[in-house]
Amino acid sequence: MGTRILWTTYKYRLYPTKQQEYLMSSTIETCRRLYNDLLAERKENHTNYYEQKRSLTGKRQRNGYLKSVHSQVLQDIVLRLDKAYQAYYARLNRKPTFNRRGRYNSFTYPQLGGFKVVGQCLKLSMIGEQGGQGADGQASWKGLWAVLHQSRSRRGWARGVREMH
Repeated sequence: MGTRILWTTYKYRLYPTKQQEYLMSSTIETCRRLYNDLLAERKENHTNYYEQKRSLTGKRQRNGYLKSVHSQVLQDIVLRLDKAYQAYYARLNRKPTFNRRGRYNSFTYPQLGGFKVVGQCLKLSMIGEQGGQGADGQASWKGLWAVLHQSRSRRGWARGVREMH
């Protein structure tokens, strides 16, 4: 038999500054608006998950707000909407509805690459980022560094991060 992998979820509290709170709130608002746009598109044009995921690059090029959010986070919004529809079709939940302001309260980095945990800090990429290159000419890893309160130590590496507001 194959080896079994045990996934453990850790929940930590962030201590962001006022400016970091504002940046995370604006990211959540951008995610909410994209969710509502994708939902409207699904209702009007009957698009599916793959069509919406393909169209994400074009939307990102046309919309400045979407450019400021990491691509993994945006792809997760399409997946979140698709899961809501799958639950509806399986009669497990009601039909997905538009989220008003304040009802959409999280965004997810589904895999390593969009975030780093270094000591007592969590680094979320593409939040408040203006882009550009570092002094060495390489693309700089800018973003938001937030203080992380770890009440217990973490074993292994982080697979994903969900920021809840």
